[in-house]
Amino acid sequence: KKYRLGTAVLRLARIREACFPVVAVLHPVLEWLAAETGETTHACLFSGSSMTTIAIAEPNRATRVFVDPAQPLPVYATASGLSYLAHARDAVVEETLARLTLRAYSGHTPVDMGTVRASLKVVQERGYAISSRTFEEDTTGIAAPVFDWHGNVLATIAAACVASRLTKEVEARIVAAVRRAAADATRAMGGDVTRTSGKRQQEMNA
Repeated sequence: KKYRLGTAVLRLARIREACFPVVAVLHPVLEWLAAETGETTHACLFSGSSMTTIAIAEPNRATRVFVDPAQPLPVYATASGLSYLAHARDAVVEETLARLTLRAYSGHTPVDMGTVRASLKVVQERGYAISSRTFEEDTTGIAAPVFDWHGNVLATIAAACVASRLTKEVEARIVAAVRRAAADATRAMGGDVTRTSGKRQQEMNA
């Protein structure tokens, strides 16, 4: 019996080959973030209507979230997706939302466009995204965007946390670490670090 690689595997391989320099920059940041938060961390690139994981770092603890690099992450149901889309150009946002089919991955997944748009506005103002149990029942994602030298969102960095052990204090600490990691990655890519502060903070500093 003969087997062939599926198109999804080949697509993932092409994406990773094309973005190797980005992975080389992001991976040390992910390693630091995993050690700092004690949670699984990962970086994603935008791919159509979903996010593709290009790098992962795992913490040194037995109970942690498993991130499957071959699984596309829906933009509306994950922190990585919301973080990317909230900081993308308007044309990209509208084109992406127009072709989405909103399906429920859990009992907390947003399934109406009004809720998704409201979430994007909040993420844009704060500069980071939190999605709790919207993709997997016991996972909370915390993500922030990475910008390139043109000021465009290039990638996202996220911590995939075990939701049941997150207190408000722990969540706040992880948010701060994720934002620092995204700023460090943006700086390493030669990007505009001020864009990682969120629209609200930028307006306050203006």
